Amino acid sequence: MDNGKPVFQKMLGGSNFKVFPGEIRYDPLFGKPSDKHWAIPRTALRDVTCEKKWIVYTLRIQTDTAMYEVPNVADRDVVQVVSLIMPEKFQTDPLLRDLLQRRDAKIYQEQQRAYEKQLAAYQQSLQPEQIVRVYKHNPEKDFQKDAARLARDGWVVQSQTAGGMKSIDAANLITLGLAGSRRVGEITVVYTRPRKPLPMPMPPSPPASSLAVAATPIPAPVPRTEQAPQPDLMTQLEKLGELHEKGILTDEEFAAKKADILARM
Repeated sequence: MDNGKPVFQKMLGGSNFKVFPGEIRYDPLFGKPSDKHWAIPRTALRDVTCEKKWIVYTLRIQTDTAMYEVPNVADRDVVQVVSLIMPEKFQTDPLLRDLLQRRDAKIYQEQQRAYEKQLAAYQQSLQPEQIVRVYKHNPEKDFQKDAARLARDGWVVQSQTAGGMKSIDAANLITLGLAGSRRVGEITVVYTRPRKPLPMPMPPSPPASSLAVAATPIPAPVPRTEQAPQPDLMTQLEKLGELHEKGILTDEEFAAKKADILARM
């Protein structure tokens, strides 16, 4: 047995399943050593199958001399064990392939949710921070003191509104002769500070095992263009001779055209 560090060790239902570099072990948690405790050399492994039992699975491991069963295995653990000891079974066993696809789809959904959160944080990091302060009691003095303190932390004044409106009831309108409201002394200031931008996240790639095999698209038929019927080659030669006799074609042009037609005959 290889005494190296275990590659995989996890609780599977009511059992303890271990995969070492050169050996596969199964040890129930309770009970004395018996035929339920076994160790299989990796070289003796012949096949791995699983059967669904309600919401759990029974994992069967076949060797040269025996068949071992691991009961009450969760679906995620079936995938992890088979991935370690015989990953090629995912290509031939429909149940295992379905488990792998569902596990990868779940992982992809979790990665997608994490990406959306990272993207929202990235977009927020591009927007400046903002705080609003209202100075009422001694507005000018309080504003100057507060602005100087905030400036040391990187805050700058984005906007400033002096004064405020206070409603006056109808009785005071007649007594004071005001136009409906009066200004009170206060200053509203909006401060901003740039955030440190976060790195832009990369979207996760869909798992290869979860991608449906796309059917090979059938190419659309190329429309055939109707070609004008070609005249008979002998007719072409006759017309060519007529053009040469009338002097429309020179001797060189007539010889070249004639050679081209004869080559197609």
